[in-house]
Amino acid sequence: MNEADKKLMKIFEQVSPNMIKAEDMTPEMNIFTDIGLTSFDLLQVFYLIELEFHVKIIAPEVKGIKTIAGIAEIVAKKQNASK
Repeated sequence: MNEADKKLMKIFEQVSPNMIKAEDMTPEMNIFTDIGLTSFDLLQVFYLIELEFHVKIIAPEVKGIKTIAGIAEIVAKKQNASK
């Protein structure tokens, strides 16, 4: 797991209604069933990602994505595209 993945999991920890610690998360965790996020929580995650990684994610870009790894992949692609 790289530094960006760790930062992303810290973001999910901040928003998680199930109070799951970042160190207990894995990239394969489902953001809805395992972490317990709602669509509103996901908007908050997008905002925190924008602050931390300086990339903007909008809901249609993540349609169908259900894991932390899926979100991490989008963040990485956006970061690489902005270089």
